[in-house]
Amino acid sequence: MFYTIKNEYLEVSVNSFGAELSSVKAKDGYEYMWQGGKWWPDRCPVLFPTCGNLPGRKYYYDGKEYKLPIHGIAMYREFTLVEKEETRLLFSQKSDAETLKSYPFEFELQAEFTLDGNSLITRLIPINTGTGIMPYMVGWHPGFNLPGDGEIEKFRVDFGRCDALVWHPIPAGGPIALHPTEHSLENNSYYLNEEEIYANDTMIFRDYPKSFSLIDPDGAPVVSM
Repeated sequence: MFYTIKNEYLEVSVNSFGAELSSVKAKDGYEYMWQGGKWWPDRCPVLFPTCGNLPGRKYYYDGKEYKLPIHGIAMYREFTLVEKEETRLLFSQKSDAETLKSYPFEFELQAEFTLDGNSLITRLIPINTGTGIMPYMVGWHPGFNLPGDGEIEKFRVDFGRCDALVWHPIPAGGPIALHPTEHSLENNSYYLNEEEIYANDTMIFRDYPKSFSLIDPDGAPVVSM
């Protein structure tokens, strides 16, 4: 089920299945979120308890084999709406007999969406409801629309005062590169490169500033995070 919050700047829709952020529309009707297509069917999956894929989609814990789909289990299951206000939504997903088959830990995962002016604040809150240590990874996987003709190489990601980034590429069909390399930046920016993007299933940057912006061909920010 889809739930909507809005203010004078934005209208946001979230699907309770997977607590997926499905739409973020500006006052003029511009849709910020990718709306699915042949390249990628999703919009903004919640990743828990893993981000990415496991070798063979399996792992071992306490001498027993478990299997997990790509990005874990949260995105494939329904969340319960816990609280709804005009500009805020709070969802919750809890472990059960089915989740314990692939992730043997008791948990609650909360997903919160709050509008504050022209910003959307999102929070993922993993809670260990069991008695032991709960290993996990958690993350968002947003896809954004590119305005205009959407030609990738006309856009760049501005990292602010940053000359280079440390990155671990994951080649298409291959494991993560264990040894990081330095990726130099031009004008503090990573210019989107179609050949490089499609050669790598994922590009993991680290040690970057706390905020960055997707910049359009005219030099205006499309979205900042």
